[in-house]
Amino acid sequence: RVTVSLAAFSPAYAGLKAARDTVTLLLGPAPDPEFVAQIREIVLSHEKILGLHDLMVHNYGPERTLISLHAEVPADETFLEIHEAIDAIEHELFDRLHCRAVIHMDPVRIGDEETDRIRNLVSSHLKKMDERISLHDFQLVKCIGHTNVDFDIVVPYDFPVSEEKIKETVSELLKQENPEYRAVVEVDYE
Repeated sequence: RVTVSLAAFSPAYAGLKAARDTVTLLLGPAPDPEFVAQIREIVLSHEKILGLHDLMVHNYGPERTLISLHAEVPADETFLEIHEAIDAIEHELFDRLHCRAVIHMDPVRIGDEETDRIRNLVSSHLKKMDERISLHDFQLVKCIGHTNVDFDIVVPYDFPVSEEKIKETVSELLKQENPEYRAVVEVDYE
């Protein structure tokens, strides 16, 4: 029979705990889900905002919370109209939640038949792979001799298919639809 003293593991345990606590301090704790829901509610309550994604909350201590997010806005609005809306959101987030915000604008074409058709085609294909998959920032960018189909795919962490295989599958789908389509895809995990 072998007897092992827990004291032998104490320095290793203390070291791992200190490392974990340091990383948590550097990265910050996970944001409160209710706080995240309040952010989403405020941002999406504004008429010019079509959607949001890539929301990050950075907590640097009391009254020192910074958030960053991407807001989807109509591509046919003027820069000044969108800028005014974004400023209003940033002020409302500060007034109501006492946090500073940095908001990136992502223009989205509304009512463009080709964009809508291709977005629906890709979305349906991805949903067949897994209902939890979503996409955002979907754009068709006309170039000389080809069209970039540019978007982000959000997949669950436990999704068993590799990022490369997802991109390859979407690229093949788009080429079958139109040989001039080129997939420009980013895969995000959630």
